[in-house]
Amino acid sequence: MGVTAADAEATIATAIELGIRVFDTAYSYGLDGEADRYLAAAIRGESDRFHVISKVGQRYLPDGERVVDQLREIAQETGRSVADLAVSWALSQPGVTAALVGARRPDQIREVATAGPLDAHTLGRMNAAIEDVR
Repeated sequence: MGVTAADAEATIATAIELGIRVFDTAYSYGLDGEADRYLAAAIRGESDRFHVISKVGQRYLPDGERVVDQLREIAQETGRSVADLAVSWALSQPGVTAALVGARRPDQIREVATAGPLDAHTLGRMNAAIEDVR
């Protein structure tokens, strides 16, 4: 995308040095999750000092299958929606304190606003589905 690793690392370091504590990132910022990885490396061990805003987007497994297809399977088996699972999974991650969601209809907001914690089995399945793209 025209940004070198050195530029990205220096930009993040400068932002931290200047007191910036809120970062917006996403796997899709870069060709293969670079933005997430550079930021994670920069704040490793100090993540409680920062607020990180990230997004869940389209990701593919090495075999070409979409992660969302695996999540649909889990959703159907658990009686939950993919959005509910995604929000619940995001909130289960260390250092995540809030989930920002987008919606086009009131029912979508209700659905994710009532997302509850995942049981250990479902969390394990979701982690396994997502692991190949980390």
